Amino acid sequence: MLSGSNRSGRDKIDVAIRTYELSEQISIIDLVESAELGALYHGAAARVKPSYFGPTNLLPLEAWAVGAPVIYPEAFKAQAGDAAIIRLRRSAIPCRRHR
Repeated sequence: MLSGSNRSGRDKIDVAIRTYELSEQISIIDLVESAELGALYHGAAARVKPSYFGPTNLLPLEAWAVGAPVIYPEAFKAQAGDAAIIRLRRSAIPCRRHR
């Protein structure tokens, strides 16, 4: 599930979802109210920080509070250390189809 109010890059996301045939696995919703976040976090396989922008310290705390793993950009390794899965630069990660 992807959520948020910032729609920049949405075209690229939509293309990637179609290219890798992920439309059955990914839902895109608008900004989620704070009162609804807990339920979403409890059902999440992981919390992912796909951007270098925005608050960087809240995501891991929110995820760890409900026992969800964190996938974080390499640039933020100092904040999460070994408690997060560190995502390397895009070119270092091979893309795979998930079914």
